[in-house]
Order: sequence, then C-alpha cells, then structure tokens
Amino acid sequence: MTAINTDVLADPDSCREGVRYLTRLAEANHATGTALNKARSESESDWEGSASEAFREQAA
Repeated sequence: MTAINTDVLADPDSCREGVRYLTRLAEANHATGTALNKARSESESDWEGSASEAFREQAA
C-alpha cells in the first residue's frame, strides 16, 4: 500500500491544497465503494455458484 502524502506546509495555500487532495481522495473512495456495492448487489441475480458466493463475501 502506498502512503498518503499529508505533509502540509505552514502556509494557507499548502493547507488548502491538502484539503483539496483529501477531498478528492474521499470522493474517489466513496465512488469505489458505491461501485463495489452495486456490483455485489447486481451479481445476486446474474451469477450463481461458489465463485459468486466467494465474491459477495469479499465484497461485503
């Protein structure tokens, strides 16, 4: 896993850039979680068997 760069220098522009970065990161994480939940939910009607069950367990 790659470390998240959260170094914020002691100037207002650096602080604002840190906020923008973390906001984009949060939005990307939210979008990824939403897509994963959708895939898991949709897989219930389209996919059967042990592989589907293993996927849904991991996606939960």
